[in-house]
Amino acid sequence: MAALSDVREALQARLKTIPGLRASDVGIATPTPPQASVNLRSFTYAQDYDDSVLWVFDVWIYVNSADIERGQRALDAYLAPSGEQSVKVALEDDQHLGGLSDWVRVVGALQGPSQPEISGMKVLTIALQVEVMA
Repeated sequence: MAALSDVREALQARLKTIPGLRASDVGIATPTPPQASVNLRSFTYAQDYDDSVLWVFDVWIYVNSADIERGQRALDAYLAPSGEQSVKVALEDDQHLGGLSDWVRVVGALQGPSQPEISGMKVLTIALQVEVMA
């Protein structure tokens, strides 16, 4: 069974394959857009015959929204189901996360983007739900 920290680090490494995207394997207080962070949402033990764990993560994507139109277009590229900026492609491209998992699946977003102000900076952000069987 893979350790939680190893799975988070493997997801971070996959996110770093997206050109120009910074990535963190833990939640971040002050993002530096464009940035992604991997945050544990839930997990289920003994998911199958070999005591695998189903890890469910929120992968938060942050883009600068000083120019909302430009920010939305940047976010659209990260949310696309294909393309070099796609979070889905980056995470699902290595289903085994370097030998740590049985599979990885980007499920989608549970709600639309929001536009909070973080440390005086407006960002556009959304959380993608990601499941990892490890």
